[in-house]
Amino acid sequence: ELSSRILPLAKGTDAEGVCALIGDLADAAIAELGLERGKVLGLGLGAPGQVNVRTRTVTFYPRTPGFVDFPIASRLERRLGLPVTVHNNCSVIALSEFRYRGLAAGGPMFMFLLRSGVNGAFVDAGRIHLTSEGATIETGHLPVDVDGPACSCGAKGCLEACLAALDPQNLDEGGSLFESLGPALGSGHGEQAEEILGRAAIHLAQAVRIACGLFSPRSVLFVAASSVVAETLAARVRDVVARDGSGFGRTLPEFHARAYDPVLAQRGAAALVLDAFLG
Repeated sequence: ELSSRILPLAKGTDAEGVCALIGDLADAAIAELGLERGKVLGLGLGAPGQVNVRTRTVTFYPRTPGFVDFPIASRLERRLGLPVTVHNNCSVIALSEFRYRGLAAGGPMFMFLLRSGVNGAFVDAGRIHLTSEGATIETGHLPVDVDGPACSCGAKGCLEACLAALDPQNLDEGGSLFESLGPALGSGHGEQAEEILGRAAIHLAQAVRIACGLFSPRSVLFVAASSVVAETLAARVRDVVARDGSGFGRTLPEFHARAYDPVLAQRGAAALVLDAFLG
C-alpha cells in the first residue's frame, strides 16, 4: 500500500527545512498506514542534486541553500529512528522505469529527467551507475554550448541552463521544463512549441552523444511533464543524433518516452530500501 502526498516547496526553503519536511511526511505516512515503527525496514530517499551514495550526503544542489555536503541521511536517521538509504531523485526514477516498466529486457539504459531542472542516470544490470567516488552522475551540467547562458552551478553553457533559457516563464511560475507546451502540441496547432522543442533537441542530442560515448546504452529514455512533450523530444533527438552521428556510434540506441509519474518514483525509493535490506 502506498501513501502518496505531493507538497510544493516554499521559495527560500533551505536544506534544514527540506530535511524537516521529509521527516514530517515520513512520520505522517507511518501514522496514516498504522505501521509499527519497529517493523519499518527503512526510508528510501531520492534527493535533489548530486548525491554521494557512500557518504550519504547531498554534495551539491545550487537551487536550495545549504545543500553542500549536507548529511541528509544521518539527519533523518536521528529524527526518525530508521535506516535511511539515499540516492539521487533521477536515479530512483530510472531504477523504477528499468525494473517495473519493461525496459530491463532491452539491456543498459540511460534516462534523462526534465523537471524544474535536468538530470540523467545510467542503469546497467539493474544497478545505478556511480562515479569512482560513489557519487551520482550530473547530466544536467554537461557543457553543451561554450557560449551558452550562465548556469546556477557557476559554469556556462550547461545542458540545464540551455534548456531553461528556452522556457523561462514556465519555470518562473513553478512548472516543469516545457510543461506548458503540452496542450499546444496535442491541439495540432503547436508550431511554436515544435520550434522550441526542436531547439531543445539540439542540446539534448549533444548530451545523448556524450552519454552514448561513455556508457553505450541500448536504450535512451526521456521523462518529462507529459507524454506528448517526452515523445516529441525523443523523436527530435533521435533524428538529430541519426543525422549527425559519428563513426564511433554507428548503432543507435532505442528511444523511449514517458510522462513523469510520482508514484513510480516512490516505488524506486522503496526499491532502494529493499536492496539495502536484502544486500
